[in-house]
Amino acid sequence: MPRRPIVLALLLLLATSAAPGFAGGQEPTWERSPGEGPSPNTIQVSGTLCRVNPGDQLVPGEAVVELFQENGDPFDPRVQQTYMADDEGDWSGQFVIPAGLDPGEYPLRALCRSPGGGPGLGFDYEPSSYRVLGGNGGGGDPPTSPPARLTEDDVNFAG
Repeated sequence: MPRRPIVLALLLLLATSAAPGFAGGQEPTWERSPGEGPSPNTIQVSGTLCRVNPGDQLVPGEAVVELFQENGDPFDPRVQQTYMADDEGDWSGQFVIPAGLDPGEYPLRALCRSPGGGPGLGFDYEPSSYRVLGGNGGGGDPPTSPPARLTEDDVNFAG
């Protein structure tokens, strides 16, 4: 009889040590590629294990990726896109980095939630970032005037 409480305690420990809803103790991950580039740009985003429990069973969730200002505040309007997960909780798609960003590091955050923001526990993925590069591929506003053009009067055709 003394073995029974020990076995029950071990089973309880194993059941509570694994993250809820993640098979085999796997952790959800997400990534973006590339991690740096110009503004505007289109990058690839993807993630795993986006599954939520709004009732009795796990169902595919929706992932929301959002870009924040360098200081961590949200943009107004928000810069975010939503991706539906498949039955395994995997999701992927393109994320648009908007035009007009100055060079610097911009936080990117992803979360998994119930589709449409409905009931069910969601979670945040590990934060990441996107670095806007300066120079020719960097952010900023486009030129307001067209480039200068030479006319026949500007060119000396003397031979």
